[in-house]
Amino acid sequence: MRESHANLDAEKETFTAKLTRAQLNLGHEQDMNKELTKELNDAKRKIKDLLRQVDEWQKLEHSEGAEVESQRKKRMALEQQIQEFTEKHERELDRLRRSLEKEKERGEKMKEEKDILEVSLSLEIVI
Repeated sequence: MRESHANLDAEKETFTAKLTRAQLNLGHEQDMNKELTKELNDAKRKIKDLLRQVDEWQKLEHSEGAEVESQRKKRMALEQQIQEFTEKHERELDRLRRSLEKEKERGEKMKEEKDILEVSLSLEIVI
């Protein structure tokens, strides 16, 4: 009986340690999720600012004179940069979305493990 009780105590300690690790990992994953969401929102904001800038350049297109040609060249260069930036950030957003989805899945798995450990601990406490 004492040996069985000692085994149960050892198992309880193991499950408690696993639960603590799972909770820490879950917290880390939630922090990563927040950081990725913030990066995603920052990228969206930058794209919106760049699109607004393109719109301003398009308005300048209707002006006349030598400065217009200079401005047009600058605008074209900026549009190219915006296109590159947009493509880069779309790829980054896709990567961040995939990473966020993976982190969510990992978080859900950890939550399931935590729930299993909590149930196991509660069953041991009852025993």
